[in-house]
Amino acid sequence: MRKTIIITAVLLYSLTGKAQESSAKLKVHAANMGLGSFHLEKDVNGHDGVCFVADLTLSLNKNLISASYLGGTSIKILDGPNYNFEEFSLLYGREWKALNWLRFEGFAGLGQFKQSSKDSNIGEDSTVSFPLRINTKFYFTKKFGMGFNTNYSINSINNNFSNNIIFHLRFN
Repeated sequence: MRKTIIITAVLLYSLTGKAQESSAKLKVHAANMGLGSFHLEKDVNGHDGVCFVADLTLSLNKNLISASYLGGTSIKILDGPNYNFEEFSLLYGREWKALNWLRFEGFAGLGQFKQSSKDSNIGEDSTVSFPLRINTKFYFTKKFGMGFNTNYSINSINNNFSNNIIFHLRFN
């Protein structure tokens, strides 16, 4: 976790320095919040469940930098094993404007993935992750929209795939 914080601080410091040297300015681009479902790739016990995603995205010219939280928990009806995960990540991406009301964003980054479970096959662990994300956004006004958020987290513990419906607020 300490390495992730240091890498994040160095990256933000270098971006701020570049923003002050040139005419480019680091601006708050957008905020997303949503709910969805997740699926674990290395799991045979059926720990699929619900997840929550929240992120804040900054822009520097056409470059997007996003700080993101993704967390989820399994839903078991009859006292089955419980599974929880959290992923904090810093992502770099770009936006593509298809139409005035339709936009796509693609991101890749570095994160911290933590999981905990009462299942003896999974246990509690933490590792570095490489998250990939695609946002599809439909705008109702110039600033507000909804869309789909697809995440794939590559890590050494348990690769995680999630789909979320997001609410999107654009600032610039």
